[in-house]
Amino acid sequence: MKKKIKFYDDETAHRVAQHFFDTEYEDPGIEKWSGFLLSDHTAKLNQQETNDDDLHFSKLDK
Repeated sequence: MKKKIKFYDDETAHRVAQHFFDTEYEDPGIEKWSGFLLSDHTAKLNQQETNDDDLHFSKLDK
């Protein structure tokens, strides 16, 4: 059975959203940010490793 999409006017949509965030939504908090920081940190380390490899080879070529 297909579920129908409900369309709300602005006031009702605001009430439905507010109810969801007040009663059902659980913010992952620091766990979410830890994932972002780990991802950024890993990307930066990989970039630094690539740059270090380039420097290493350029010194050997001289």
